[in-house]
Amino acid sequence: MSEANATASLGVPFSVNHQPRIALRRKSPYSQALELQDLLMKDAREATLKPVSRAIVARAWRELEQLKREIKMKPKPKPATLDEIEKAKRRKGGDYGFSGPRRPGPVEPPVDG
Repeated sequence: MSEANATASLGVPFSVNHQPRIALRRKSPYSQALELQDLLMKDAREATLKPVSRAIVARAWRELEQLKREIKMKPKPKPATLDEIEKAKRRKGGDYGFSGPRRPGPVEPPVDG
């Protein structure tokens, strides 16, 4: 019996000096940004963090949010102007959330008497 067959039957790699290959995948930039944000969140929750350091963490968080948006190829949000808010009010009948007829109030039970 050859040496290769003998070691294979024992569950040992074919070569004595053989090391199994480990497939290392490179993480995507988006997942790297998410990991950095997790680290920033852990740092921001520390009770001993000074206000200046907390501001630096918040600024880094904002930069990572912008980076994530750019990676996903989403455009920057457009700033709302007062003209757009007034148009929305007129379109919805002066109310922001409800444009249909008003619901009736609670029904009172009939009074026997």
